Amino acid sequence: MVLKIKIIYDKPSRDRSLKGGFGFASLIEINGRKVLFDTGSRADILLHNLKKLKTAQREIKTVFITHKHWDHMGGLFGFLENNGKCRVVLPSSFSEEFQKEVRSFGAKTIVSKQRSLIEDKTYTSGTFKGNISEQAAVIRTDKGLVIVSGCAHPGIVRMVRYISKDFKKPVYAVVGGFHLSDRSNKEIGSIARALKRAGVQKTAPCHCSGAKASRIFKKIFGQNYIEAGLGSEIVI
Repeated sequence: MVLKIKIIYDKPSRDRSLKGGFGFASLIEINGRKVLFDTGSRADILLHNLKKLKTAQREIKTVFITHKHWDHMGGLFGFLENNGKCRVVLPSSFSEEFQKEVRSFGAKTIVSKQRSLIEDKTYTSGTFKGNISEQAAVIRTDKGLVIVSGCAHPGIVRMVRYISKDFKKPVYAVVGGFHLSDRSNKEIGSIARALKRAGVQKTAPCHCSGAKASRIFKKIFGQNYIEAGLGSEIVI
């Protein structure tokens, strides 16, 4: 089994073929099945990058939205205009009115309150409730669980600990936004060490994690730190 996670929407990077922007999206591919994880803030940027990566929209049967912030869901309706025959997995914080709008494109909505299978070996964590409710994607691999996070507003350590306990499996890697850009060096270091104590072997912070977090996580995780950003592909 090969798992590929491609960052397709984030701040500008050295890869000039891809357009950068404020927001986050990634493409999760496992056993030939593709899941679009968040949609960034603008559909034109999202669709441009998918085209550059030679990914046809019709190949994507599942769209996974982590939370109700525009930089993660702004490209959704533009995507659905060209590919309404898909499923959209939403956390339970989304209103029925929003779900109706999604369904008006022909898509099916799935509201995740608890852990559930959405694709081969790929699950939603269920909705973590809080000031900003959020869900994460969880992939079962031979090495352990891989968690893909949008922003981790409920707290990345809390999410990792809960998911590991709920699945009764260790977490091998955590990829995505950790929401640490406004935290102090001391707080970030404490969070990185807590993830290590929780058994996480590899981390790939990006999006809202911040430059400080990248430096500190690299120092604490060493060779198990993965540089991630627009255009990065993480293969497990």
